[in-house]
Amino acid sequence: MKVRLMMILGVMAVIASLKSHAFVFTVSEKQLNAVLLLSFPIIREYQGIETTFYDPKVKLDALDKTVDITTSIRALQDGKLVIARGTIEGKFDYDPLNRLLRIEKPILKDFILLENQLEDSKHAVRTIKQTIGRNLPEIMLVDFNQLKMGIGDIAPKDVDITPQGLAISF
Repeated sequence: MKVRLMMILGVMAVIASLKSHAFVFTVSEKQLNAVLLLSFPIIREYQGIETTFYDPKVKLDALDKTVDITTSIRALQDGKLVIARGTIEGKFDYDPLNRLLRIEKPILKDFILLENQLEDSKHAVRTIKQTIGRNLPEIMLVDFNQLKMGIGDIAPKDVDITPQGLAISF
């Protein structure tokens, strides 16, 4: 009787431990960069300046729990070109209802002018910064609705930034 009770308790312990363990899938910065290419280029026109954001590179900061995207920026006004490199920072957000991992409210953190064909580039630079602050859409990092893992629709329970990349818990 004691042996049977111990076996039942052992099986229950195994079942309980299986339910409590989550499957954690880690997406590295390199993998995230490949996914991010699907959201770029982003083209916006604002105050007569067509601005294109392209060639994104994501940087995850596990300590501060932030995501930065450094991108090339091309602005065209009256046939004249401005090329820059900038870093976009935004709120890292996982929307469990829509199953989307995104950067909301992107803002320009750094801006380096690389090429300038405009005589007065102050207006163009100001417009680029305003475009990022007001007109850029949220940036999609991962759409879990698009992922097919062969086991049906599953939604992450948690998404966290770690030194290895994005840790996605199912």
